[in-house]
Amino acid sequence: MDFTGERLIPEHNQESLIYGEHMSRYVFAEQFVSGKKVLDVACGSGYGAVVLKKAGAKEVVGVDIDEESVAYASKVYGGEGIRYLVGNAENLGFEENSFDLVISFETIEHLQDYRRFLAGVKKVLKEDGLFVVSTPNKGVYPGGNPYHTKEFAEEELIDALKEYFPHCVFKYQDNFVSNAIYDETESVGQAKVVTADEIRGKKMYLMAICSTKPLDKNFENVNFVASSDEMMASGWANALEERLQWGKGLERELEERTKWAQSLEKDVEERTKWAQSLEKDVEERTKWAQSLE
Repeated sequence: MDFTGERLIPEHNQESLIYGEHMSRYVFAEQFVSGKKVLDVACGSGYGAVVLKKAGAKEVVGVDIDEESVAYASKVYGGEGIRYLVGNAENLGFEENSFDLVISFETIEHLQDYRRFLAGVKKVLKEDGLFVVSTPNKGVYPGGNPYHTKEFAEEELIDALKEYFPHCVFKYQDNFVSNAIYDETESVGQAKVVTADEIRGKKMYLMAICSTKPLDKNFENVNFVASSDEMMASGWANALEERLQWGKGLERELEERTKWAQSLEKDVEERTKWAQSLEKDVEERTKWAQSLE
């Protein structure tokens, strides 16, 4: 699967800034998944499902509109409790109250009808379910992305989300020499690379934890920060690498089986020619025998 610049593909992007940004969101979501049935809308190449399943999710369903991405995800990251489906974020084909948690990172800005998307998320979520969402911050994030239909300023996102989810806690994501997801009033925590004062103010990405029910006060204190080295040393990074190697192993096996099939085809072709030569020989011997009579 080729990297277009929009969907993260870990085997191509592990050393890049985009890797840290995307992975941080899933690691942030780890704290909400234990024992939960999770829907990842616009799952892309599928790497996030491994992070969430390893963190304790009961089941993770990834949905993406791109068939190639879903095929890649199924091959490389599929496994027990993880499945991927082709689907449209604006028309989620699941029953009401199907999921405990819906996450959708860097999706809403791509959609033609974001209201339909939000209504669909609300429909498939259980009454006490959570929706975790992120999007670039208009006016801070560099403009001109050809894949984006509508970018949201902070107040626009707040208004859009609260139309469907009256209870939201808002966060911000920035990436300097580390990744951080934080709020405006609480400490970021034991940040080893940057301090809270250093990362506040930029707000490159907007994030929110949303629900139709009042949220526990503790959600306001849920933050995350990690350096690139810490990200790469974490258990889920190893899990992703294991899945990648497993996927590459499947590709090698497929290549070997293809060569074996081709050798069989060649063998069949040679045997067919041999059978045809036998038929010709029999025909000639029959004519010779008839001439003797």
